[in-house]
Amino acid sequence: LADEMGVGKTATAIEWAKTKRPCLVICPASLVLNWADKELTENWRRNDSVLVLDGDTDFPRTLPDWTVCSFGQLPQFMGAIKRAGYQSIMVDEAHMIRNWTADRTQNVLEIIEPEHPAPEDRPPAYRLAITGTPIVNSNLDAFTLMVMAGLRSRHDWHDFRRAYGRHEDYPGLEGLRAVGLHAQLEPVMIRRTKEEVYPSLGPKTYTVLPVGLTNSDEYDQADLQFRNWLRANFSRASITTK
Repeated sequence: LADEMGVGKTATAIEWAKTKRPCLVICPASLVLNWADKELTENWRRNDSVLVLDGDTDFPRTLPDWTVCSFGQLPQFMGAIKRAGYQSIMVDEAHMIRNWTADRTQNVLEIIEPEHPAPEDRPPAYRLAITGTPIVNSNLDAFTLMVMAGLRSRHDWHDFRRAYGRHEDYPGLEGLRAVGLHAQLEPVMIRRTKEEVYPSLGPKTYTVLPVGLTNSDEYDQADLQFRNWLRANFSRASITTK
């Protein structure tokens, strides 16, 4: 789910997952309470059970409808999560798992496709990656998203890197390969703009609201200290102004 910002990715994701509960939501720590308290409990799924996994939480014996966990807390609950039997998994801000060598990337992949599967492992059958920026730096950013979508195995990394990575002898080749990569992603990726979703939405308007400082003396003092530091450390000839 790669809609641009402001289109409503979170609401769309919850609508997708409501028939695929219990659902595990993985997101940055800064968004955990937004997911649990606002989006699920307050806005969209008021009658559902919601649990946040954190350092003070024991893993439940009976899964709630929604479990929200940050990337950083995953290692603490990894074994239980792998065996729990979640029907679906959603990864918010999924561009954060684009780095193949990062621990958080490997942790998410371990839930989806265990490196060494055990009989008790129960990977989620349904997976959704949520990000407005699926590819940030290069074609390789798409690999983890393709594993989530079932288009690739995590064991395909080295082949994928050779096929779609940069090649110093052919710097323009990556752009050509991106076309083929897009064709593979197109059947499983939704990318909508505000213009498509809200055709009657008017153009952006900008309003400047001057805000007076309540501590202007502190700013004046800091400015004076900085000027004195410049005078003490640089000659007048070396300082130019525009």
